[in-house]
Amino acid sequence: MFGREFIVPRREHFQGSPEDDKRASWDSFLCELCDSLAHSAVKGFKNFEDRKGCAKAEKNNCPESCSSFEDILLLGEIMISQESRRLAGILLVILPTVLYGGYFLLTQLITPGSGYMDNPLRQNLFRAGHAHAGVLLVLSLVALRYVDEANLTEGWKRYVRSSIPSAAIFLPAAFFFSVLSPNATAPNGFIYLAYVGAVVLASGLLALGVGLLRTKS
Repeated sequence: MFGREFIVPRREHFQGSPEDDKRASWDSFLCELCDSLAHSAVKGFKNFEDRKGCAKAEKNNCPESCSSFEDILLLGEIMISQESRRLAGILLVILPTVLYGGYFLLTQLITPGSGYMDNPLRQNLFRAGHAHAGVLLVLSLVALRYVDEANLTEGWKRYVRSSIPSAAIFLPAAFFFSVLSPNATAPNGFIYLAYVGAVVLASGLLALGVGLLRTKS
């Protein structure tokens, strides 16, 4: 359909006026551009069909790298597994709870007698909890974009998918629950959840980074 026979001859084949040469050169450029785009589209579609066929093939007749393609959603060159897509949907549903956290802090600030402004420790930890919850949920969504492309085993991919959202629970819980009382002068034992969350977060990010560095293409 997009064969080379439709390309307008180049300018050197024309023996007309300069305006004719200019028009012919422009037509040739447009035709070559369309031809190049068409070939790219056909190549991309063929690659997509090859991967679909590979996913449907028997495992013993298909390369090992193709065995999991039946669970992969192909969007151009981006591969998103069903597990990652499902978790992303859950995180997007949970994300509005961070808005409620901001509403709660706002009401504490403007409500007389709340005692929020009278306790700097509680104020700072509540603010830290709210900030960590929002940032880590967004980071979880970003990580899901890359985890399926990382050169990791399925077990490590599952760990990476769950580690960052888990940190988004541990860290805010440590900050909020450690100073629930308006009269708290020191964090209680819940503050140690922050260390758990930090270790889980760091290990998940490190595993994802190493997996991406090991990916050849």
